[in-house]
Amino acid sequence: MDVQKDTRPNAADMISLLETNIVCTVSHIEELKAYEDRNFYLRIVTSEQNQCDYIGNLTEFVVKVTKCEEMSELKWKSLKKILNCLLHNGFTCTKLLTSYKMEKNGKNYLVLLLNYIQGSPLMYHWSKLNKAMVIKQVGEMVANLHNTLQTLDPSLLAAEKDEEDAWVLENASVMLGYLIAIKDDKEREVIESIIKQFIILMEQNGEHFTRGIVHGDLHDMNLIVNWKDGQLQPHCHFSGNYTVQDLFGIIDFSDMCVSCYIYEVGQIIRDLMVSTCPDNCYIVAVTFLSGYLKCRKLNQHELSILFISIMTSLCQYYVISEYKFHGQSDNEYATLGAKEAYHLIMEFHNTNDIFMSFLSKFLQNEFHIDLIHSS
Repeated sequence: MDVQKDTRPNAADMISLLETNIVCTVSHIEELKAYEDRNFYLRIVTSEQNQCDYIGNLTEFVVKVTKCEEMSELKWKSLKKILNCLLHNGFTCTKLLTSYKMEKNGKNYLVLLLNYIQGSPLMYHWSKLNKAMVIKQVGEMVANLHNTLQTLDPSLLAAEKDEEDAWVLENASVMLGYLIAIKDDKEREVIESIIKQFIILMEQNGEHFTRGIVHGDLHDMNLIVNWKDGQLQPHCHFSGNYTVQDLFGIIDFSDMCVSCYIYEVGQIIRDLMVSTCPDNCYIVAVTFLSGYLKCRKLNQHELSILFISIMTSLCQYYVISEYKFHGQSDNEYATLGAKEAYHLIMEFHNTNDIFMSFLSKFLQNEFHIDLIHSS
């Protein structure tokens, strides 16, 4: 999107909206990186006249601006219930405080006021952390997240299904229509083969995959952390024991949907591969699984489709970036990971047998799971 032609609500609009509705003074505002929505961090000084119970003593917030047709009010009411459930179960995550509607230049927007989670995105700290330890901790946290989300009624988000959203992995066929953006014949052939193989396996085995509510965009830009001496520190400041959920502040639930949990596992492993740039990508997968499988089971069918799920997820980064944002350099966040994903696709697309052998040995040694002979 050309910033000079951006007609969406801006920082001045957000200041006016909050100072009018909360009766406060916005002392600081800055725009945050975002894919297509517009996000702002704000700090306020409240007035003695302020009577907004929903903000309590909070002085720092995140405001998300999205088009009403892209994010219905019904979905955000459902998300509020889901987020409250996660908070009740010990997760550190965004809390939806309230929402406002506003119109600008003939378009309607939904403005969401969210609490601010202290820290910064995990993406910026990999070089300072013990990567293997953190990847395992991410796996354990995601397993606990999936366990909690699976207890919720999927009908909360049933009305929000978008079969044209190429970021939802089970809509992989949508990407086939995007391949016109890939000009190199060999590249296009490799990517098309991966996507079609995934679609076939999905159709053959989909009934064996566990479905439920998923985060939908759980990568290291949406995990807020604090660290010290190479290790993550809990968000809670109480002394004593803490859980892995305390290490990660989870944000940006706007892509929540109903899908298969194994697909989200594949997408998260993809993101960890892209972000950590390991010499051996198989290590990332098994390190994540060493944490995930400690808390949640995956069946034979799910484990068998993991490699092609990861590869198809890598295709998402590259294909969608080329189709929607090729030549647009003003939003680096929108094309994040595309170049790294391309190199991983070209390097690993023919290594399914090697990956499965590596995975089988890991499962046998660490969890006594015989993937080859399991029924």
